Amino acid sequence: MTVVIPAAADTSSLPTISPLGVELGARYELVGPDGTRAVFNDPTDAAFVGYLTDLSGLDSPEVRDNVDVRAADDGARHGSFYLGRRTLSFQGLIGSPDATTRNAMISRLQRATNALRGDAILRWQTTGGLPVEIRVRRQDPLRISGLASKTFQIGLASADPRVYAQEYNAFASGSTAYGVTAWSSSTSYTTGNLVRYGNQTWVALGAVPTNTTPAEGTYWTLYVRSTYPGLKPSTRVATGWDALVLVGTVGTISTPPVVTLRGPLSILGSGVGWRVYNATTDTAVESVASSTANIPAGEYVVLDYEARTATHNSGASWYSRLNFVQTDWDGLAPGTNDLRFYGLSTSAATGYRLEWRDAWV
Repeated sequence: MTVVIPAAADTSSLPTISPLGVELGARYELVGPDGTRAVFNDPTDAAFVGYLTDLSGLDSPEVRDNVDVRAADDGARHGSFYLGRRTLSFQGLIGSPDATTRNAMISRLQRATNALRGDAILRWQTTGGLPVEIRVRRQDPLRISGLASKTFQIGLASADPRVYAQEYNAFASGSTAYGVTAWSSSTSYTTGNLVRYGNQTWVALGAVPTNTTPAEGTYWTLYVRSTYPGLKPSTRVATGWDALVLVGTVGTISTPPVVTLRGPLSILGSGVGWRVYNATTDTAVESVASSTANIPAGEYVVLDYEARTATHNSGASWYSRLNFVQTDWDGLAPGTNDLRFYGLSTSAATGYRLEWRDAWV
């Protein structure tokens, strides 16, 4: 297969980073493993348990350093550093006009923080930012003290250093079953190119098959941007099936997507399997160059970048069908990502679905 990479697309309308501040007075909601809700700073909510007076840990996670001391010399040598867990501490005040209401608020807080063998979810939204969340466990005992008005202290820990947007972003190639209302072969903006997903508006610009099976040697080109239209298509020549997607993230750290490849899709041949390639980070998830990696019609394979798994729709693992040497699970970098999907197919049923959440650190 010969692929001529297209010229760089117009990125003049790409997004800016969405802010994630540390805001003591924001509304915070903790949902325990059993579903019990505890809300801070919002007395209008029935699950209100008190006001926060101090918090820490939302600014950044821990850092795992890699240091070797220089023998008989000053200084040290640094290797690669990595992010560790995110540990949090919440302190606050529980005030109520009567003991019964106060004790009910304490009981609710105890249940919501009882996350020992399952995760609780902490959700909040700072001014000017998106709704975000993290999964946490109780790290330290819940401490409550005081007479009529109670003070509390909570110690929580998240295994994942990222803070994730609550809303998922998703886009899929040419199928109404994947949320596309209609396709147009026009290379200009039309209403047929609009896709709604949650509170996101997607715009697809490019050459797309119009309800027909494309002939061998044709190509699909999709330019996609969440709520930031204006990306312009460029020309390329390809043999087989491929698609290009410009994906913009508004976080500050790479985020692991979930990619679903829908058959029929075959390897490229000549020692090259099908590929999901991120040209921005120069990383790819690639199959082995064997017919065992071909995805038959009516079947699909899910690539989970966080779990680092490849799973067939039957539930069977396809991890052994990946090229370990060529596969890198780096995910989507902050900002614009130039994603390219490569494989062989002459069917309009061939396609992909891409899902991710913006992430901050």
